[in-house]
Amino acid sequence: MGHVLFRTTKDTWPAHFVPGDAFDPQILSVVPPTRTVTQKPMPDLSTLTSLNPLQGHCAVIHAAAFFHLFKEEEQLHLARALAGLLSPEPGSIICGTHAGKEEKGICTSQILGSQYELFCHSPQSWREMWDGIVFEKGEVEVRAILKEIVLPMGHKINFLSWSITRL
Repeated sequence: MGHVLFRTTKDTWPAHFVPGDAFDPQILSVVPPTRTVTQKPMPDLSTLTSLNPLQGHCAVIHAAAFFHLFKEEEQLHLARALAGLLSPEPGSIICGTHAGKEEKGICTSQILGSQYELFCHSPQSWREMWDGIVFEKGEVEVRAILKEIVLPMGHKINFLSWSITRL
């Protein structure tokens, strides 16, 4: 499915796509962040049917245009699930971008005649969620900045660009 979606083949892009519901614990379960290097061997990526075997192994996780699709409590659930995948090695990073606001709350956007309501974090609420709720205070450095993006047809939206880095 991923190769169809991105118009690639196994030869032009040898990545392995794992389709599934990010809220299905068989695909991505919530576990506490790993604090010691895992002794489990790295799984064969080409055979994965779940992200769970990657727990504690991922040095880089990119999650763009993803979090704002969900309610606040679902965003926290996803943050905890991704934190469980992250390697405990200093410098391991989760990064991305999504809709944001100056003050956290519901964003209403009118795009191409359709109205959307999304829960949007502010840079402050995003930092507070990751440093102190998802991870213990001081385990990560959180960077988050809000930028206004002009979309086609002149529509404007604020995007939160962010990174969470293990210390």
